Amino acid sequence: MSVSGRQIHVYAPSGLKENSPLLISCHGMDQDPNYQQSNTHWEAVADTAGFVVVYPRGGTGMNTWDIQGDKDTKWMTEIIAQMEKDYKINTKRVYLSGFSMGGMFTYHSMSKIAAFAPTSGTNVFGASKAQRPVPIIHPHGTNDAVAGTNMKAKAVTARMLSGSRRCRPSHTRCHPGAEGDRVHGNSPAWRLPAVENPRHTAAT
Repeated sequence: MSVSGRQIHVYAPSGLKENSPLLISCHGMDQDPNYQQSNTHWEAVADTAGFVVVYPRGGTGMNTWDIQGDKDTKWMTEIIAQMEKDYKINTKRVYLSGFSMGGMFTYHSMSKIAAFAPTSGTNVFGASKAQRPVPIIHPHGTNDAVAGTNMKAKAVTARMLSGSRRCRPSHTRCHPGAEGDRVHGNSPAWRLPAVENPRHTAAT
């Protein structure tokens, strides 16, 4: 389907209840919703947890995201409104995730977002202003050859996300020998938490 003339892929489990959560999952640069869907498998979790998943398509050249302006952040608001109309989702339980440039974009679209989870996408050009503390989980590996972890301090700076409150980032290493896809580099991938499908691995 489309929202404001732009493509989105929507997955809603059968028997979805009203007031269910919404997850928006954004692909990386020069990728597309099909790629994001095939690498995250959010549907398996949505079926058991009962939430709607949206895979939007980046609207600038090479399927990129507007991380310097507000074109795509405004579009996210339109997507949320459409999902509220179509599926009666709970607008206070909207979650935003993304890989690589899609992860970068999540830092710029915190309005109306309950929590967000960028994966291997650092905060560039400064995060949007949050009017309240916003929970974040940011999986990012040490051998990422594309979006290096030398930018990680910017990615998890508490002051820009939680106003006067300060929180400390927690660093977790992958268990030796853990399996995982290899993307953004050549070392074993870090996994996302158990709430996500085991087949979805974070970038290195």
